Amino acid sequence: MKSNIQKKQVGVGLIEVLVTLVILTLGVVGMLRMQTGALQTNNSAIFHTTAIDLASSWIEQMHSYAPALASDPSACVNTTKNAPQNSCQAALNEWQQQVARMLPEGEVQVQRSKPNGAHVQVWVRWLDQRAWVQTSRSETQKKREIHLISQLY
Repeated sequence: MKSNIQKKQVGVGLIEVLVTLVILTLGVVGMLRMQTGALQTNNSAIFHTTAIDLASSWIEQMHSYAPALASDPSACVNTTKNAPQNSCQAALNEWQQQVARMLPEGEVQVQRSKPNGAHVQVWVRWLDQRAWVQTSRSETQKKREIHLISQLY
């Protein structure tokens, strides 16, 4: 016949194993969520770095057009589709397509500080899947933006 102590311990080992499995499962789920967050943050940083590189490359290219920009204030800035195409405008169109290819929903805006100003402003915007905005009806994704200003001449 089994003693009272042995009867009370029947099934205790199984409960300990189940509690251990629950704790282990919670730890693994937490680690997976951390890994997912780290990957999203890494992607966001890559897109931010890409946007800065693209904006900087366009500003550098605009420096090569500085003499033309001094005489033609509308060169190398966003214009309508019917605008006359010069080499700078063609380069701007190509750069805009490159931004659209390299960044999710990438778009650009280029402006001169004043009509004949020596400063140029470049904005690059893209969709950041990590940034969510809560609206009254649903969640929507948010666009990130960088803004660079440079003196041309």
